Amino acid sequence: MSTRSGKSESVALEEDGFRRVGWIALGTPSTFSVNFDFDAARSWRNAIYAFRIGGAVVRIGVAAILIQKMVQLEKDLSRALAGEFRTGGPNPWETYEWRRRLARHRVGEFWAQPGPANRALAARQERKLILKYDPCLSNDGPTGRKRPADQRMVRNIATAKATWNELNSDALPSPKRR
Repeated sequence: MSTRSGKSESVALEEDGFRRVGWIALGTPSTFSVNFDFDAARSWRNAIYAFRIGGAVVRIGVAAILIQKMVQLEKDLSRALAGEFRTGGPNPWETYEWRRRLARHRVGEFWAQPGPANRALAARQERKLILKYDPCLSNDGPTGRKRPADQRMVRNIATAKATWNELNSDALPSPKRR
């Protein structure tokens, strides 16, 4: 995959100040895990992070403290993968896409960079990067904004569960073991 400038996304991530700090994967039953290979990144503040699966940057975000955000992401996505949706949490479409992509590619790459001291500056930097890469699982990007509202956030839990069941009616194969 390449960015709008035509560079490969891994080269572009490095040029944008990212460092590969770990990896992500699915486990059984229905668990999402974020793994750090570069321990110093755990404590980065206002960190900008990115996930890349199969050569494509799929998510860019900002975290007040990187380890805390990743622990929360593990909990939220694992619950959603088990069909337990919460208002404001990962939506069924997003959860399905995480599972579909990670089932196909086994693991994803976890990239990050320490952010500026000012949270507002970190948010602006995140926004610029989302516009540059247009990750499919970032709801704020051009592609994310084109999705219907129910594919960007959970507002009604019963509707989310029904959508999840519909998306999973032709079940995907279990993720490959690492």
